[in-house]
Parts: sequence; structure tokens; C-alpha cells
Amino acid sequence: MVDASGDVYGTIGGDGGSTSWGYVYEWSPTAGYSVLHTFNGSDGSYPDALALDAAGNLYGTTSEGGANSLGTAFKISTAGEFSTLYNFCSLANCADGYEPTGTLALDGSGNLYGTSFYSNLVYKITPSGTESVIFSGPTSVAPLLVIDKGGDLYGVDSFGVYELVPVK
Repeated sequence: MVDASGDVYGTIGGDGGSTSWGYVYEWSPTAGYSVLHTFNGSDGSYPDALALDAAGNLYGTTSEGGANSLGTAFKISTAGEFSTLYNFCSLANCADGYEPTGTLALDGSGNLYGTSFYSNLVYKITPSGTESVIFSGPTSVAPLLVIDKGGDLYGVDSFGVYELVPVK
């Protein structure tokens, strides 16, 4: 992700960071490189994509770790203030998904949308951390979501492109 100031934010999974569970970094053209958060397993591990909101907060997921060892959704400020929004596989039989992967989409209300490829679903997480499944496909859901200016969410499964119910 690149913010309006030209600062670049990203994640390193696997062997990155002092704990080998990954980290979130910032690279600034003026200040250089810094680590915003290093994962410790209990707050997630193997971070994936990031999304940036209008206020400058970053949102992301980890494919492993957290309370149930099957991934988390998190929020982190550009100053490094970290919080876990959701621990996946919190419901019986992991009905809420597990091992989230791929791109994330944010709507104008701050809701986060993503995919759980292995669970064949698309989830929504509210700013307060409430998760709900908004699409469950019969086949694998590709780890790619986009949201248009009108608030419609689009994704891809094994059968092709699909449009989800408008998320306005």
C-alpha cells in the first residue's frame, strides 16, 4: 500500500521479523525503513495483504496464528498501534472461515471484506470486529476482491467472476 505522502506499507511473512512469524513494515522516502509490528503467533502469523483507510489505518490478515491458530484480521495505525479485530475459526466447524488469504477491500463505512480460499467463502468484518459470511461458493473462491465506487463487491470463483449483493 502507498499512502498520500508516498510512504509504502507491506508485510513479510514466514521467516521475517525477530520471531519468524512475520511483520508489517513502512518505508518512507524521508525516514527510511521501519517495522511497525512484529507478530508473535498469538496475534497472528504469516501476514498477507493490507488495505488502507482514509484515516491512514492499515488493515490486514494473517493466514495462521491467533486464538485458534487459523488466522486473524488486524488493524494497525501508521504509528504502530496494533489490535486484533477477529480470530478466524471461532465458530463450530470453522463456519466463519479459516486461513484468510488474498486482497482485502474496504468500503466507505470501514467494513473489511476478504476471502477464505480453503473455506470457499467471502467474509465481512465490521470496524467493531463482528464477522459474517456474505458469500459461500460451491468451489474455491479466488483470493481477489475489489469494490467499486458504488459500493458493489466483485470476486472470482472457479466458475468465473461474480458480483456480491451491494454492500452499501
